[in-house]
Amino acid sequence: FHPVRGLWLSVCAALAYTSPMAAYQVCNKIFEWETPVFIDDRPTDSHALGLVAPQFCVVSFRGTETSTNWRTNVDSLPVRLPEPESTLFSPQHAEWVRVIRVHRGFVNAYLS
Repeated sequence: FHPVRGLWLSVCAALAYTSPMAAYQVCNKIFEWETPVFIDDRPTDSHALGLVAPQFCVVSFRGTETSTNWRTNVDSLPVRLPEPESTLFSPQHAEWVRVIRVHRGFVNAYLS
């Protein structure tokens, strides 16, 4: 753990609750990260912010607020992410996606 990493992870979590314009200004103008991607899926009530930078990528989901969110939380089996089909990931990021395991409910919410 490093305090600076903890700080920017906290910023990512907070940005998931902001408007796209506010998140863009913080990500692009202050941290010089690429444009954030917002996930807002009404059927699953999933809301998240995705950030891609040269050394990392982050997906930050909003907290649990509804019964639909709780159903996602309970689906916690660790699974691999599906193969990246998007140009969102660089070749290096695509390799990381192939080896990590993620909470199944979050994967389903992300893919929704």
